[in-house]
Amino acid sequence: MKLLPSTLLLGALLGGALVHAVNFDLTAFPVHYNEETCLSQWAPKGAKVKVKARATPGYNQKIQLRVYDASASSNIYATRQDLEEKQVIEFTAHENAEVAACFRNILDEGIGPDARFRTVTYSMDVGASAVDYAAMATDEKIKPIEAEMRKLEAYLEEVDEQIAYMKRRESKLRNTNESTNERVKFLSVMSLIIIALAGVWQVFYLRHFFRQKKLI
Repeated sequence: MKLLPSTLLLGALLGGALVHAVNFDLTAFPVHYNEETCLSQWAPKGAKVKVKARATPGYNQKIQLRVYDASASSNIYATRQDLEEKQVIEFTAHENAEVAACFRNILDEGIGPDARFRTVTYSMDVGASAVDYAAMATDEKIKPIEAEMRKLEAYLEEVDEQIAYMKRRESKLRNTNESTNERVKFLSVMSLIIIALAGVWQVFYLRHFFRQKKLI
C-alpha cells in the first residue's frame, strides 16, 4: 500500500470540515503487483462522510476503489470495481478512526507495464461539510441565511463533540498512566523486599554453614 506524502492526513477544518479535491496520477500495474494508493482522513463515530472520486479515461486500465476505516473492525463502506464516471459515496462512520480510500489501477490481462496511468480527482468531506446545505435550503424552502446558521450550528456541535472526545481520551490516558505508576511502585517495593529477604537468608545460611565447619 502506498500513501501519497502530501495527502497522508487530509487537514480538516473544525474537526471535519471541507477538504478541497486533490488530483494525482495513478500508475497502472498488472493485477499480481497488488499496488494501491491510499488517502485517509479522521472521522468520529456517527459522523456523515462523503467521498467523491472520478478518473480520466484510460485504455486497458481499470481502477478499483475501496473505502474502509482503520478501526479494529476494519469496516468496509464501499467498493467500486471500475471507476470511470464520477462516484459519490455517502455513509456514516461506525467508529472513531481514520477512513481511507484506496485506489488500484489494474492493467488488462496480456498488457505489459508501459508507464500507463490515469488521473484521479478525489475529495472526502466529514461532518457538517458533507451536508449540502444549499440543497437543504431548496428542499425545505428556507432562507439561505437560515441554512448557513444551521451549518454553523453543526460545526459548533462537531467542535464540542471533538473537545468532549479529547477529554475522554485524556482521562483514559491519565488513568492508564496512574495505574502503570502504581504497578511500577508495587513491583519496586516487592523487589526490595525480596532482595532484603534473600540477603537475610544468605547471612543465616552462611553463619550456619561456618558453624557446621567450625570456622566460627
